[in-house]
Amino acid sequence: MHIFKRSLSLLVAILLLSVCFSSCATPPDLSSLLLPTFDAGNVTILQTSASQLESGFRVTATFTLSDQKASAGILLSEPANEEGKFNGFSALLSTSTLSLYTISNGDWKVTATRDIPGIALSTPLSIRLERTGRNLRLYFLDDMEGISPWPEIEIAVPPAETIMHTSFVDCSKKASSCQALDVETFAAEESENTFRNPVDLFFADPEVLYHDGTYYLYGTGGAGYTVKTSTDLVNWSAGTLCMEQGAWGFQHNYWAPDIEYIDGKFYMVCSINEHLGFAVADSPLGPFIPMENYLFEKTIDGHIFVDDNGEIYLYYVSWREGHSYGIYGCKIDRETMAPDLSTEKLIIEPEETWEKYDKNENQYYGVTEGPYMIKHKGKYYLTYSGSDYRSKNYAVGYAVSDSPLGDFQKHDGNPIMIGNSTIAGTAHHSFVTMPSGNLYIVYHCHDNPWAMTTRFTCIGPARFAPTESGIDRLEAWPPSFVFQEIPK
Repeated sequence: MHIFKRSLSLLVAILLLSVCFSSCATPPDLSSLLLPTFDAGNVTILQTSASQLESGFRVTATFTLSDQKASAGILLSEPANEEGKFNGFSALLSTSTLSLYTISNGDWKVTATRDIPGIALSTPLSIRLERTGRNLRLYFLDDMEGISPWPEIEIAVPPAETIMHTSFVDCSKKASSCQALDVETFAAEESENTFRNPVDLFFADPEVLYHDGTYYLYGTGGAGYTVKTSTDLVNWSAGTLCMEQGAWGFQHNYWAPDIEYIDGKFYMVCSINEHLGFAVADSPLGPFIPMENYLFEKTIDGHIFVDDNGEIYLYYVSWREGHSYGIYGCKIDRETMAPDLSTEKLIIEPEETWEKYDKNENQYYGVTEGPYMIKHKGKYYLTYSGSDYRSKNYAVGYAVSDSPLGDFQKHDGNPIMIGNSTIAGTAHHSFVTMPSGNLYIVYHCHDNPWAMTTRFTCIGPARFAPTESGIDRLEAWPPSFVFQEIPK
């Protein structure tokens, strides 16, 4: 399907206009405004050649919203056909969400939506649509000055074609006011060193360990655990068995391993048939030998964190006797690797809407799972996944604390990673820091966005961005199947 069509006979019209309609839930018929004839008395028109917009462009809109129900944004569209229908994209910002629509023959469909908390009325807001080659990105521009923004949404689009009209759209009965609509064109640079997600077609709940120049990938398996190796996070070897089935008498349901190198040994936290325990090896390739006894029953998704002072902490999901469901943490004795239950604490439990989708996308009691800790500038960032893993809305969020066991404050911009209409179920992750210092998130997605039958492994950049609060914000590049550069 071609969203935009070349038309060498027309110049590109870049216009500022205000279109009023009662609700953005059912987008209006804009066809009369999108014909190649405009009333110059009502709009501001800047003309340029069609070829300038083929390789790359940025459209930035700055505006205010004056009502809680207001929404406005950018419309990119080709001229309407004889039936008054048109193709294009629209980016709309409300007081709580940023949405990207794909428009095909006049039919508007939501491609992706991101929650944007803290939108202030009557305060200038900026969003941007950017196209580079076959990648279309949507930004909410709230970063501090000097910080390069990262997109909220990224999707793949057909090969570069001409954008015929660029418009500012008010869809809230003039409850918005546009201050600027800027268009910048550039030559899109395409690297030869690219890849597309997924990077592996077999592993769910991926864990990546970097050790002595090699990346090791582990994940959920049926019977026993398998490991794969890579030198670039993209191209992985065939898997080899690193832990045989039979640990603690269990033959199946080997889930979500987590590995840490401690005092010359490799420790794997194993989630086996809803029992959590440690296995130990001399090599990241195994063989991992389970310790004599498991730690807890009715417990999964363990994660080991070693603090700067050498203290070890274990995070896990538990609902065993005497424990309400949630993510717990406790100290681990470094000599014996035994948990100090006197320090055990409930850290995260499902409370928010994004944590409570079931497999049918209905709200229920909720899930918080897959904990992973990162320490940054003295703060403890506990990342985790929310909702049923079979939900399209399975997503990643985080909470911050001044100490390893909390109290933790959930980030008000959660989730920081969530799928869209082309990629779904993007969560249960780990992080890895490359020798260059670049941070990457490793996560799984569903094999298709409509109904999960299996899960694939994906990767994407992550970073900490400064904020005016003084607490850096953890960000993840939005999940997608677009071409991107191989990690450096």
